[in-house]
Amino acid sequence: MDSRLLCSETAESALANQENCPVLRALSVLTGKWKLQILWHLKDGSRRYGELRRMIPEVSEKVLIQQLKQLESDGLVTRQVQSSVPPRVDYALTPSAFALGPVLMSLGQWAETHLTKSESPTVPVATKENPFQKSEALL
Repeated sequence: MDSRLLCSETAESALANQENCPVLRALSVLTGKWKLQILWHLKDGSRRYGELRRMIPEVSEKVLIQQLKQLESDGLVTRQVQSSVPPRVDYALTPSAFALGPVLMSLGQWAETHLTKSESPTVPVATKENPFQKSEALL
């Protein structure tokens, strides 16, 4: 595995120099409580805004719109306005977002294997010697 992908520098320097850390760049695009759920619901094809709203009832309209705009500006979602009455807006994944499919599936498999509902996950702190070293420290 390419060690550059693991961003083994300190958390402070990685955050200060995010463009040099592909993992942090990816996380900055995917960070958001609802973004991964939105991407998941779009994996089978385009969806109208109302469909997405019903699929994720816990999210407010304002936040859903913000998250969709961010995903669109980051190149993961396309927004297509249909000229009809009433207006119809469809959202779909871009090829870049489709490329995340195997990553998200692996993340889900990891969670099924390593996380139980009763345990509170801790954030591992990476070191230069072992980027996956476990630690109980929270970032």
